Amino acid sequence: LVAQLAASDQFEIMSGQLAMQKGQSDAVKSMGEMLAAEHRKSSEELKALLAASDPPVQLPGGLTPELQARLQALQALNGAEFDRRWLAEQIAAHQQTYALLNGFLGASQPGALKTHAAKANGVIQKHLNELNQVRL
Repeated sequence: LVAQLAASDQFEIMSGQLAMQKGQSDAVKSMGEMLAAEHRKSSEELKALLAASDPPVQLPGGLTPELQARLQALQALNGAEFDRRWLAEQIAAHQQTYALLNGFLGASQPGALKTHAAKANGVIQKHLNELNQVRL
């Protein structure tokens, strides 16, 4: 779970920054900025949680090959095509993370990681709601 959450946060940070650079619509640019900031915060909270564990755990870095390929596909696009694909990628990525977290929450014992996952799940749901309201 930790590696998947870390990779998801990194994808959101990097794709959010990409949206700020390449987005055509103001909605995509502002959503990209918000997602990058909120996932940066989530990543820092996860890093602190792992550092405080006994024994301390290093936060895994980098994207999964799937997320790297999705980011590279976005980098190749421009204009309205970029905006449409970026929005679709964000919705898909958030749906995947939401399902992952729900599965973990249903199967895990109480603890710091479960508390973090519950908080993250609420943020992911908020992001999904906001992403689904974007009209291009």
